[in-house]
Amino acid sequence: MATFKAVVSPYRKSDGTYRVNIRVTHNRVHKDLPTPFYVTSEQITRSMKLKDQTVIDAVEDKIREYRSSANTIGFLAEQLDIDHFINLLKTNTDRLDFFAFMREYIERVRKEGRKGTADIYQSAYNSLYRYNGEKPLYFASITSDYVSRYFDSLSELKANTQLMYINKLRTVYRRAQEKYNNPDLGLMIVRSGVFDGLHLPTRESSKENALRRTEDMQAIIDAPYQGSWSIDFAKDMFILAFVLLGTNMADLIMMKKSQYVDGILSYRRQKTARQSRENADIKIRVPEVGRIILEKYSGDKTYLIDFQGHSRNSRFTHYIHYYFAYIGLEEMPKRFDDIGRFRSQYTFYANRHSMASFARNVCGIDYMTVHEMLNHAAPPSYRNTDAYLWKDYSHLWEANDKLLALFDWSFYTNVGES
Repeated sequence: MATFKAVVSPYRKSDGTYRVNIRVTHNRVHKDLPTPFYVTSEQITRSMKLKDQTVIDAVEDKIREYRSSANTIGFLAEQLDIDHFINLLKTNTDRLDFFAFMREYIERVRKEGRKGTADIYQSAYNSLYRYNGEKPLYFASITSDYVSRYFDSLSELKANTQLMYINKLRTVYRRAQEKYNNPDLGLMIVRSGVFDGLHLPTRESSKENALRRTEDMQAIIDAPYQGSWSIDFAKDMFILAFVLLGTNMADLIMMKKSQYVDGILSYRRQKTARQSRENADIKIRVPEVGRIILEKYSGDKTYLIDFQGHSRNSRFTHYIHYYFAYIGLEEMPKRFDDIGRFRSQYTFYANRHSMASFARNVCGIDYMTVHEMLNHAAPPSYRNTDAYLWKDYSHLWEANDKLLALFDWSFYTNVGES
C-alpha cells in the first residue's frame, strides 16, 4: 500500500523560501512530487515540519486525491514501479481534460510542419469546445451518449464536415487511449467504444467539385484581372495549380526555388509523404503558361512564389469564388467581405478535380496515368513492381501537354497582364 506525506525540501531558494513536496512511498521506494507551495522559516518548525495550517490543509486535499486514485488502481499497483504508479496517480479521468490533451496534440502536429492538418484538427476542436459550452471536458464525461448528442448537433453541416470532425476527434481520443491505457496490465483509464455506435453519413463525392465543361475552365483562364492583388493572385494560383497537374496549394506555396531547376519542378506531396514515402515524389515539366506565372511571382529569395509580404497561411484560395461568380458558375456574394467565407459547390481544389476529369474523360488519357498525374500512392498490387522501377515522368508530361492543348492560353502568352 502506497503512503503519502507532506515534506519540506531542505534546500532553501535564493528568496529564503522552501518548497513543499508530497513524498510518495511505493514498494519501499519513495519519490517527491512538487506542489505549488513555498514556505518561509516562520511557517515551519526547526525539524522542517509544516506548521502553517492553511498550507497543511491544501496539501492534505491533494494527498486525499492521490489516495483516491491509488484506491482506483487497486492491487494492480503492486505490479508497477514507482514512476508508472505516479503517472497513474496524475492520470485521474475525473480531472483529465480532453481539450488539454487535444491542444497538446495539435501543437505537436503543427511543429511537425503539418499546418494544414493541424488546422483541420483545430476546427474539430473548436466545434466540440463550443458544443461543450467552452468548459473543460473530462475523459470521464465522454460517453457514447455524449458523443451521440454531439454528433446530432452537427446535423446542419455537410456530411463531409460531420465526418471530418468525428474522425479527427476519434483520432485524438485513440491517441489518449494509447498513452493512458495498458491492456496488458488491465489498465483502462480512457474508456473504449464511445465512438462505435455512431451511424455516420456516406462521404459526399468530391468529384462534384470538378468543372464539367472545358468552356468553364476557359472562362476562368480568360477572366480579366480585377486590380486587387489578392483576387488576381488567387486566379493565377488556380491556373498555375491546374497546369502543374493539379498541384495542391499547400505544396505550391511552400516550394523553394531550389526545387525548380531547368524548367523541371520537383517536390514531395505533403499530404501523403508521411505514408507513401518515395511514392509522394514527382517531377513536373513546367509548361509555358506556368513559367509566365512563376516569373510574375518570382521576387522571393527563397520561395518559388512571392507572397509580397502576405502570410503564406492567408486564404487567397477563397478569392477564386469571385471568378466562379464572374463567369456565372456561382452566385455573386452580396458583399466583397463575404468572398472569404463564401461556401459553394466549387472550391480552389476544383483545379485538381477538373484536371483529372478533363484528362480522363475528354483527352482519353488512361486511368493509371491520370492516377500518377494526381501523384496518388500506387495501389498495393503495384507496389512490388514499383520497387524495381526507376522513375520516368515523361509520360506524365506528354499527357499534360495533351490536356493543356484543349485550351487557348493567349490571355497569358499574348495579353499578359493587360
